[in-house]
Amino acid sequence: QHMTLHTLVEFMDMYVSNTDQPIQLAERIIRPLLDRARIIDELGLDYITLHRQISTLSGWEIQRLRLAKQLGNKLTGIIYVLDEPTIGLSDKEIQKTIHAIKKLQAMGNTIVVVEHQADFIKASDWVVEIGPGAWDFGGNVTFSWPYDKFIKSDCLTAQYITGRRKVQ
Repeated sequence: QHMTLHTLVEFMDMYVSNTDQPIQLAERIIRPLLDRARIIDELGLDYITLHRQISTLSGWEIQRLRLAKQLGNKLTGIIYVLDEPTIGLSDKEIQKTIHAIKKLQAMGNTIVVVEHQADFIKASDWVVEIGPGAWDFGGNVTFSWPYDKFIKSDCLTAQYITGRRKVQ
């Protein structure tokens, strides 16, 4: 009950790989659980224990669990819209999230992300900047091109991403 997800994945992997005879019912139950647990583990939530209540999870933990669910569903042709999936994450966790979103894309899905994090923007195929400014001062598309054109442009975000401008 106090086992972490990472330990569960290791245990189930050992059980499945050390079984000489196929156990069809167990296989049909364990394989999907193992796949989902492995995805959650890859997203950096390997420390979550099985007895932990959902009400104790942070917003970013819940968001990554939702992402794991979508990866586990193996759907294609879906448009996903994500709002700041990296908020509150460490650099390592950001890279895991980027990797997971790239997997969703590789499955034949379209991913639209509202994001301000530099590494995430750098990993994007296409960048859309909306502004100038925010709230009542924003709302116009000021840039919409592939990333390679974005970093060469004079749009405000590109100036900060490339270091031509710095936050004081």
